[in-house]
Amino acid sequence: MTYSTIDPGKLAAALGRELAGSGMAIGVVNAHSPESIESMAKQLGAQVTAMSLQAAPGTEVMILAVPFRTHAVTGDQQSNPDQKVVVDAIDNDSISPDELMGLLNAAR
Repeated sequence: MTYSTIDPGKLAAALGRELAGSGMAIGVVNAHSPESIESMAKQLGAQVTAMSLQAAPGTEVMILAVPFRTHAVTGDQQSNPDQKVVVDAIDNDSISPDELMGLLNAAR
């Protein structure tokens, strides 16, 4: 099984390190370019590679570790989320219930 973590912050780096430590192949993704996070990927382990946001749908499991406000932008980049496991790893308490409902309604 192949994994990708979207957004190379602390949570995605920790997940990447743990998955790679278990022998799983994982790609780390950011909104810029794979080259901008290549050194971080190398530090996480041999099983970790930097990949583009467009390449992430090629993995079987995508772990979103992006701020909730950017979900729509991240989702727009995914060409075919069918038959894909998507894990939302963010619990963002900084979003009010009203703003959350607005974001959810806008995503429909």
